[in-house]
Amino acid sequence: MILGGSHISICFIDMGKKAKTKMVIIFILLNLISPWFWVLVKNPMDFVISKNQLYQISNERRLYEVNTFRGEATQHGFGLLGKLTVNKFTWVFKEILARAEESFDSYFLFFKGDLNVKRSTWVFGPVLWVLLPMALAGFLTLTKSRKRMVICSVIFFAFLGSFFEQHYFSPPKIPLFILFNWLATYGMMAFFSGKTKKSFKLLYLILVIFEVSRFIHDFYFHYPNRIASQ
Repeated sequence: MILGGSHISICFIDMGKKAKTKMVIIFILLNLISPWFWVLVKNPMDFVISKNQLYQISNERRLYEVNTFRGEATQHGFGLLGKLTVNKFTWVFKEILARAEESFDSYFLFFKGDLNVKRSTWVFGPVLWVLLPMALAGFLTLTKSRKRMVICSVIFFAFLGSFFEQHYFSPPKIPLFILFNWLATYGMMAFFSGKTKKSFKLLYLILVIFEVSRFIHDFYFHYPNRIASQ
């Protein structure tokens, strides 16, 4: 969280007091309307991370898969090369990298979320897709002057969720969701204070309200049934 905090504080440097206040308000609002926050408040105990959820290097199934693939590599004549490329360490690296890539899966982020229904609604992901254009705009704007800080923040938070057994595991990815909202906040500030036509600004605001309303309706009227059916 230190890296994310530094990132946020650095982005404040060139802003006036009113702009900072607006940005903080928007940032808080975006987190309050985020699906991950609502599900966390509803099922807080399901977001508690325990030691046994951490990635197990010496898992019996994992060792069996490594030995099986290494055996197949040997049979196909790879020999020493097979042993160097297929072993416990390269296998772990591959799986951790795969879990990090899941953090950028659009289906996970915007539509499905965690594989456990108590950590996601399964209709909305942890963040709202309607904020994606603003998050991208914020990312592109910030990378012009703070490229290393922004990119390092994204990579760091993406890898936070890589050291757990379950795929698409939401709890350790919450800092990444917060960073997404921060980038969307920065994009919104640029969009609404820019020279874009008022009609486009109004249209986008209506779209955001519509998506939030759709989420709230699903959360109260359909989500409880999904939990009950599991």
